[in-house]
Amino acid sequence: MQKNIFLDWSEKLKFDGESFPRDTLNRAKYAEFLTHFLVGQGYDTTRESGDEKRNYVLNLNSEWGSGKTYFLKRWSNDLKNNFPVVYIDAWQQDYSDDPLITAISSIIKQLREQADMPENSPKIQLPKKALGLLKAAAPGFARSMAKRYLDMDLAAFLQADNDSELKDAKDGEGNPIDLSELASTMVKQLIDEHDGKKKAIDDLKIHVANWVKTVTETQKLSYPAFIFIDELDRCRPSYAVEMLETIKHIFDIQGIVFVVATDTEQLQHAVKAIYGEGFDARLYLGRFFNSRFSLKAPDLKSFWKYIPTSANYRASI
Repeated sequence: MQKNIFLDWSEKLKFDGESFPRDTLNRAKYAEFLTHFLVGQGYDTTRESGDEKRNYVLNLNSEWGSGKTYFLKRWSNDLKNNFPVVYIDAWQQDYSDDPLITAISSIIKQLREQADMPENSPKIQLPKKALGLLKAAAPGFARSMAKRYLDMDLAAFLQADNDSELKDAKDGEGNPIDLSELASTMVKQLIDEHDGKKKAIDDLKIHVANWVKTVTETQKLSYPAFIFIDELDRCRPSYAVEMLETIKHIFDIQGIVFVVATDTEQLQHAVKAIYGEGFDARLYLGRFFNSRFSLKAPDLKSFWKYIPTSANYRASI
């Protein structure tokens, strides 16, 4: 049975070194609604045994300047009283070339803090071998061999109909190459890379699930865990797309829900920058999200009663 979550943003609040004014736009009701919706999607004890936990990804769509960051930070802070929570500002960390490392480091750090555990706690820590395996399994070895020895594209080499098409292949010093042996080595390496990466990802999912379980048990919190991704539309295009792919293919972990806040129109431009102007970016993005919720732009009338009423101010507008 779901908890009744009530969010009160009627007073200003300060946390993590930032001050947040009271909610003059009545946004708390949206956060409250989305909380109950996502909790139902991520964890429902009325479902069949083994299916109680699910993964869910929500796109919170809102244009620039509409208060997405205020909304997400205040919402995520309130949820910490009831659920494991991670907040990631993607834009502040897009200097990294690896969204996976960005996500993992944020998850470890924030879950560890929420569980009130020391930095060296083995209960929330990624083994070095797991991280190394992820890196080592990255594709590239076979392609580098083809370039080094054959000065050709790997795909062309593997698609050759027979050895006669490549009979004149030589290494960098002009010596003949045993193509059958090289092809066998490269194919084996590709298979090993694939198997290695799959095992690394499976192990990573187990680790993350265990970290979430640790936080829920030590702090007596409930499922699901919430992971908020903010400012994705402001990241460089390649990083934004890779972050979405990381969430979709690596973090599809049962009992975790994602809230990805974007200006969807701007994010579509980022996708087109990667795949071309003729690419259907909206359809592409739809593959990553289970649903989309639009946060309405603020009604300027809501601010009017809070504007100073001094004669000098009136005269200046």
